[in-house]
Amino acid sequence: MKNKLFTNQGLIWLLGVLLFSVGAFLNFFQRATHELPPTDGIIWVQKPDGIYAEKVLPGYAGARAGVFVGDKLIAISLDGQNFEEVTQASDVQVYLEAAGIGGNLSYLLERTSYSFSDRIYAADLKNLTSLLRWKPSLFFLVLVGIFWLGVGTFVFFKQGPHAPFILHFSTLCLAAFIFHVYSPLGLGEDLDLGISIIDDLAFAVFPPLFLHFCLRYPIHTEVFRSKSWKLIYLPAILITLVNIALSLSLALPINDSAKELLINFINEYNLFGLLNQSLIIHFVI
Repeated sequence: MKNKLFTNQGLIWLLGVLLFSVGAFLNFFQRATHELPPTDGIIWVQKPDGIYAEKVLPGYAGARAGVFVGDKLIAISLDGQNFEEVTQASDVQVYLEAAGIGGNLSYLLERTSYSFSDRIYAADLKNLTSLLRWKPSLFFLVLVGIFWLGVGTFVFFKQGPHAPFILHFSTLCLAAFIFHVYSPLGLGEDLDLGISIIDDLAFAVFPPLFLHFCLRYPIHTEVFRSKSWKLIYLPAILITLVNIALSLSLALPINDSAKELLINFINEYNLFGLLNQSLIIHFVI
């Protein structure tokens, strides 16, 4: 019965490898064929007193128009004359998509770094583009992920699923493969939403999987004489549940007013930003 149990677990691992490999292929196929949304090259963050430029990527329309980090966004115009006040960071993407790739936008901003009384200026964003479809770092991460999966698969077949700790180590390698290879486009829907959730899930469970493996191999440590070792997975589980709840909440079939309130709440408290910070802190610590 014990051998049969390990055999079944081995088959489950192989099935997981197959499914997540197909997911990686679909992710790359979508990246290669899907029309990417336009961007101004600026990362906007919602703060209690407005929308601020947290990062300005060089080479994009925002940087070319002279937008600086720390500038406060006040209003946006599609025609360069009639400005509409913007109160939520998520509204920026709506205007970008209305302008489209190759289109133009005008921003009314406040340069908070200046001490002058008149700090308001207009920035004309010309020839909007999308984010790069392929980046050298993406290919590097894919190679690293394939290496992880190759090591896990080699050890799995070399030692067999019956050997101690092999399934744990192979699962660790599979998690590393996923968060290195999976790369969502930021569309926030359908396949891309699933890729994003799985990517964050793998990133969250990798640290406790690694710590757990180190505590088990080559011999059990004192911590495994009780069930307290399960607590090392608790932060990853909580982060994952919050991530899934936030991600799927935006796809709920609710009326427009309720969805607007939900989006405003998420933006006001920068919940996705806090979630990303918690993922990184959890991974590093």
